[in-house]
Amino acid sequence: MAYHADSVVLTHGVGQALDLIFSVLFPHHSYGPSNILLPAPGFSQYSSLLANLGTEIRYYDCVEENDWEVDTKMLDSLCDENTRAILITNPSNPCGSNFSQEHLANIVSIADKHKIPIIADEIYGHMTWSSPFIPLASISNTVPVITLSGLSKRFLLPGWRVGWIALHDPLGVAEGIREGMIVWGNRFFGPSSIVQAALPEILATPSEYFDAVTAKVEKNAQIVHSGTTAINGLYTNMPAGALYMLIRIQPAAFDLNDDVEFCTALYREEAVFVLPGLCFGAPGYFRVVLGAPAEIMTDVMERLNVFCDNHRV
Repeated sequence: MAYHADSVVLTHGVGQALDLIFSVLFPHHSYGPSNILLPAPGFSQYSSLLANLGTEIRYYDCVEENDWEVDTKMLDSLCDENTRAILITNPSNPCGSNFSQEHLANIVSIADKHKIPIIADEIYGHMTWSSPFIPLASISNTVPVITLSGLSKRFLLPGWRVGWIALHDPLGVAEGIREGMIVWGNRFFGPSSIVQAALPEILATPSEYFDAVTAKVEKNAQIVHSGTTAINGLYTNMPAGALYMLIRIQPAAFDLNDDVEFCTALYREEAVFVLPGLCFGAPGYFRVVLGAPAEIMTDVMERLNVFCDNHRV
């Protein structure tokens, strides 16, 4: 994708990018009703930032049986005249999904039908292995797509706090959004000048580097998937991207009441820290991060196996 400089704003990480674009798109509730469609399971920071604006949040389901693809019928049914944006996270935190071009095209067609812009959180873009990553903006010929990304994940530079917003507006109907991005971008300090000076070289990183990183994450995913498959009472899909796996705890399989109790006990007994699915709107699951060395992930699965044996009903 090629973008004009006036359509790109640098931010202090994607967290600030989310805050900025929400502030542009959603007036305070005192100015009238508005709503946004968010994924479930999904990243908790979305709702935290939107709470300051009083915007109604409507959650659409991502379906585990379909490798966490969006329930497009539900997405369509949730849209109305007050819907100001659809937010798509791809690849997904916490699900590890990577949507196909056909699936993304279905989402774009729904946004086009209702004349709603899409916020594409693609911070894990290109961190995929079983199929290529498709930038959502690359397949939209009508719908404005506001892409958010940065250096923290793919480039492994989380502490540098560099993110960006890029507006793709093929029909020129989102001039107000572009102007709002610029205005809000000028209200705050963005990334430090030193980091900005380094950006051209960072963005030109050879593909071999990314291939090596992705291969390590994929290996960890295979370790966790095979290990989980061997444990009675747990289930997970093999992820296709990002840094995470969402593992389902089968009901009544263990002598633990819920995912929070499961994760707390796992940490206390086996020194394995995972996040309960409740943090992502997915009670009954827990999320595993795939960023540790392979030997550590192997040890994690051995400890998880022992833990489940000790608590199985």
